[in-house]
Amino acid sequence: MSAFNPFALFVMVLHVGVLHSYPPPCDHPIYCIGGNGSLLHTVQVRLPSIHMLTTFAHGVNYLQMARIFNDSKTFVDRPTKSPTDQILHNFQIFMQVVIKEGITKPCNLLIICFQDHEQNPTNEAISSFVEDNFFEEGDELEEVVPDDWAEDPAFLESIADPDYREFARDIHARWRELCRRVKPSVDPDRNSLIHVDKPFVVPGGRFREMYYWDSYWTILGLLQSEMHDTVKGSRTIRNSQEVW
Repeated sequence: MSAFNPFALFVMVLHVGVLHSYPPPCDHPIYCIGGNGSLLHTVQVRLPSIHMLTTFAHGVNYLQMARIFNDSKTFVDRPTKSPTDQILHNFQIFMQVVIKEGITKPCNLLIICFQDHEQNPTNEAISSFVEDNFFEEGDELEEVVPDDWAEDPAFLESIADPDYREFARDIHARWRELCRRVKPSVDPDRNSLIHVDKPFVVPGGRFREMYYWDSYWTILGLLQSEMHDTVKGSRTIRNSQEVW
């Protein structure tokens, strides 16, 4: 094992301090407001109320994080099963039970606990709370086929090489798979999604939202595919005006 590196410790502490100095991304008390004892702090990144240091490996200090999901995006993408006030109330009851019954992670010889650890629930307890109070992620949206999508846009004929033409055709076909709209039944208060009235194009995969910089490149691609209505009529530009 490498020797203790005080400079690495300094950088780590400075980094944590900078992270805590940023304002929250929004004012939602579940998905955006963190801090010691908050639901987000407990379930998500959880630099717990016990800032813990683990052993030093190769001169780098690591904070003990108790994430219950491999992807930090998973929790904040999950809609609540009840109104926000009810979820926060359920969380208070949950923490009272955790403290009363001692459903916590103990400190061990490899961890230095700087604060009391009795409010540090086990991963199993946190997972159970999330499953009881949150739906699975990704159910707020439905697929939409853009009205102005055409199977054979004119630009394909300008590509002489047949392999490149088929490659461009395959990319063009992706627009049918990437257009979404928010379901009318979705309650904006019960999820972290920024609601927009018009359909929009998503990057795909785990990224189910409209993104600022991605939208610029999306517009360029849609224009190349001659989907002008999707760009200006009802979707990308109008939604951008709502959000930004």
